[in-house]
Amino acid sequence: MSERTVIIAFGAAALFIIVTMIVFMVLYRKKVNRRLKEAAEGIETNKKPMIPPVKFFIVTLFLTIVMAFVFLLAMAGIASLSYKEDITVRTNSTTQFHSYGISQLKNTPFAEYKKFGDEISGYKKYTKQEGDIIINYYILENKELGFLPHAVYSADYTGDKDAVYVYERNMIQGKNYGGGNGYGGKKFILDKQLNVLELGTNGDNDIETVEITVSVYFEEPESDARDIDFEKKMEEKAAQKAVLVLTKEDIFGKNTDGQRK
Repeated sequence: MSERTVIIAFGAAALFIIVTMIVFMVLYRKKVNRRLKEAAEGIETNKKPMIPPVKFFIVTLFLTIVMAFVFLLAMAGIASLSYKEDITVRTNSTTQFHSYGISQLKNTPFAEYKKFGDEISGYKKYTKQEGDIIINYYILENKELGFLPHAVYSADYTGDKDAVYVYERNMIQGKNYGGGNGYGGKKFILDKQLNVLELGTNGDNDIETVEITVSVYFEEPESDARDIDFEKKMEEKAAQKAVLVLTKEDIFGKNTDGQRK
C-alpha cells in the first residue's frame, strides 16, 4: 500500500467530515429557529433534545477515522493478494532464468528497482566491468529467505548502443544438471531488464556454478543453431565480452570468504 493511498484515504475522510458538518449545521439552525418560533407562539413541544454540534462533530470524527482505517486495511489486503499473484519467484526446486522488463516488476520483491544500477532491499550489490560492459549482480543477504531468489543480475553496454548487436547468454551447471539460454539483438536494451535466477537447490538440481556472458558485436554475427559449437564461435567474433562466474559459495554463502569473481 502506497503513501498516496493513505493520503487519499485521510483526505477523503477530512472532506467527508467538512461536508457532513456543513449539512448538519444547516439542519441544526433550521430546527433551532423552528423551536424558537414555536416557543414564541406558545406552542408546547415534547421533542427530544437536539445533539449539540460539538458532540456530533466528535462522533462523526470517530466514525470517519474508523471507516478510514477499515478502508486502508481492505486496501492492504487487496495489495497483499496482488503481490502473491504477481510475485515472480516460486518455492520449488526448478532451476530457471527469468528475464523481466523493469515495467513488469510492479508488485514483486523488486518493485523498487526503477533503473539500471539501483539498489535492491535485502540484496548486496556487486559490480563487474570489462570494457564498456557492466554487469551488476545482487546476492541475497539472508539465506534463510528461501522464497526469494538468491541471485539477480542486470547488464548494460555503455558504448554506442545504435552501432552494435548485443548477445547475452547464461548457463547453470549442477551436479546432474546443466542448461541455460541466450537472447539478444540489434539495439538490444540490456539496462531495461532485470534477470532473476531461480535456482533449485534440492536433489539433482544442486547448483555448482552460474556463468553469465554478455557479448557485443559491431555487426550481427552469423550463427547456426544446428551447430553445437555455434555459441562458442559467436563469442570468438565478439568485439567485447564480459564473463561473470558465480559459484555455489558465492550464491548461497557456504564456506565463502565473501570474495566474488
